Amino acid sequence: MRLNLSENINYLLNASKRLNYSLLKNSFSSALKFASTRKYYVIAVLGLSLLMYVFMGDAETRAVEIRKPSVPEHLVVEQSDDGLVARWTPSEGASSYTLFWGTEKGEFRRMFETSETAVLLKGLDPGYMYNFAVTASNPRYESHFSAEIFCVYETETVKSSELVAAAKDLIHDNRLQEALAHLTAAIRLDPKNAESYRARAALLEKVGKKKEARSDLMMSESLFNKKQMTSRN
Repeated sequence: MRLNLSENINYLLNASKRLNYSLLKNSFSSALKFASTRKYYVIAVLGLSLLMYVFMGDAETRAVEIRKPSVPEHLVVEQSDDGLVARWTPSEGASSYTLFWGTEKGEFRRMFETSETAVLLKGLDPGYMYNFAVTASNPRYESHFSAEIFCVYETETVKSSELVAAAKDLIHDNRLQEALAHLTAAIRLDPKNAESYRARAALLEKVGKKKEARSDLMMSESLFNKKQMTSRN
């Protein structure tokens, strides 16, 4: 059955929606063949060319939209008065994110889906080290997990020295990221403890974060000097 020009245009529309390039080519050829027997050949060619340009461009845009999103980066978890706050940078091609967490390295027991890049987690039990990772998703794909990070959730100031001791044991076992989480929690609980800053400075230097290490070392020396001056007076 031979199709008229308008029917061929409808085929072009449908083909573009389904990204069916073979159908696009056949419909376009058939429409031109039909148009060549009519006086409006030039107009038909221009019109169909415009349609091809518009819808092929639209199809190309849709193809980009369904690519796998990039892995979320710079995941940070910090303690606040209300719980733990997780933040990360947006991922290209993502429309939503899933935050995973647990209390054992490499294992996740809970998850939370969101369209935002920050989550406040309430109701967590203090006294535990939590591990976190996040994935990015769109309607078709989900990214790989982000790098796993750790955060010690502790509210009792007296636990600061215990956290420093635990960090030293973790460093001995080469569990450096977990040790860093313990030292960060110790500093948060007791920000005037020079030993905590000194220990974290050494660890940051070991993992290659030299700028942060220098900052902690300067803070440690400042606190130590203030303590010495106070004891003399």
